Amino acid sequence: MPLILLLAGGLTLYLEPYRYSSTAEFEYLGKRPRVEVEALIKSRNILEDSARSCELGSALGVDMDSAVGVLSESLETESDPGSGILKVTVTHPLKVMARDLAASLPVSLEKYEIKLASQEIRTRLEVAEESLKELEQDADDKQQMLIRVIAIRGDQAADAIGRLDVDSARSEWEYSHQSVLEGRSRITELKRELEQPGKWVVIHSPPQVSQKSIDDKGEDLLGIVLLQALVSGVAFALIVPYFLEWVFPRRRSRKAIQDRVDERMHTFEFPAGELQTVGVGPESRNE
Repeated sequence: MPLILLLAGGLTLYLEPYRYSSTAEFEYLGKRPRVEVEALIKSRNILEDSARSCELGSALGVDMDSAVGVLSESLETESDPGSGILKVTVTHPLKVMARDLAASLPVSLEKYEIKLASQEIRTRLEVAEESLKELEQDADDKQQMLIRVIAIRGDQAADAIGRLDVDSARSEWEYSHQSVLEGRSRITELKRELEQPGKWVVIHSPPQVSQKSIDDKGEDLLGIVLLQALVSGVAFALIVPYFLEWVFPRRRSRKAIQDRVDERMHTFEFPAGELQTVGVGPESRNE
């Protein structure tokens, strides 16, 4: 029986799927603190994009919410304050999937940062374009004012007041025109920035396909084998007898059944309400 228990536990252990881990090392170039970056990697925004890009839901046959939950449970993050290197480790029964998920997480992080930066740049661009419209309108107004002053005073006014009016109108128009040029330059710069919003992640060590399971079931895990063997064996010893009893019920002998019937027939109630059982034996049957 001990051998059966040990074999049952060992079989249970070895029937469990192997798990493989894969680690990606990268440097974060953004302004977020390391703790915030680690929390961001474990957020749904990053996990969902990573699971979708690796088709984790299809591989597991589950919906996206379940796939994100599986990835969240199998993910570990670590940061080195000295070097600034971040590590993400993914554990999965499929070694290739573990590698792909670990590789996709830094990419998903950068995509998320680019998305946020692009939204911020678009907002600034909209403000700059609205401001440019106002500057262009103001420059047009100042230009029309300069034309009217020149028409009245002349381009080369003889008197000092006339020359002062012309110079003032020309100065205001030149200032407005310069503001328009600066506004257009700012918009051009924002559009260029929108095309290349920046870089947030530098991969230092891409993940590799693990060649060895983290659940190495050898001598180093002998304690785990024995523990699982004991638990599985006890469960086996408790369940199997009931199962055999249900499948192969014990049959009572004809004599035992007859004795049980006679005992019930010779049991009756006295007036005092007490139950009295007349013994059933060979002498009683002869009477």
